[in-house]
Amino acid sequence: MALPADLQRQLDLALDAVRRDPAHALTLGHRQAIWSSLGPRLDPVTPDTAANATGYRRRLKLAILAARHVLPLWQPWPPRYAIEQYDQTMADPRELVQLAENVLADPAEIGGARYRFSRSWSAATDLFDAEDPQTGSAALSAVKTLKTAIEDEEFDPATPDYALTDFDRDPWSQDASYFAAVASANGSLLDTQSDPARRLEFWEWWLTQAVPAAWAAVPER
Repeated sequence: MALPADLQRQLDLALDAVRRDPAHALTLGHRQAIWSSLGPRLDPVTPDTAANATGYRRRLKLAILAARHVLPLWQPWPPRYAIEQYDQTMADPRELVQLAENVLADPAEIGGARYRFSRSWSAATDLFDAEDPQTGSAALSAVKTLKTAIEDEEFDPATPDYALTDFDRDPWSQDASYFAAVASANGSLLDTQSDPARRLEFWEWWLTQAVPAAWAAVPER
């Protein structure tokens, strides 16, 4: 399926930029421009509004694809996170991604996604801080699929600021693809031990395969 000209242009710009960047980081500004090209932002997200919101559904599918891509890098929660600090309502990342898939199939599941997100965000950030950043980032990518399911991605549909970075925003705003890239590279840009080549590999996959797949998965209604 051929992509719309504007979306293809944004993908081409982003691919060139991420290849040129020494750290191979795809800026938030480029991602926001791509999100905008997928369709209008949905606000608020409710079961009634979500059913026919093509752009929102494509962005949710894209978040799901990113989170699923790094699930093999996740290791099971240490027992203290699942039992001592939290309880069994905090599902593991595989279940969180599946719940996002359930929302995509049936927006009536949004209420459950909202509840699980509130239960899982703190636990995942604690895991990121205390444990292997690769495991924590893969978990956060899954958690952020639920944030997309209940709030849609944040972007301004006006002229994009391609220079806008993830560090210009509160971590609350960072998306599933950002954390998937961190997991893939085994660290963020601030981590000198992270792997730029693996970061590039992730973003090339995201731009050339994941975005077209998300577009194709949610046709116009």
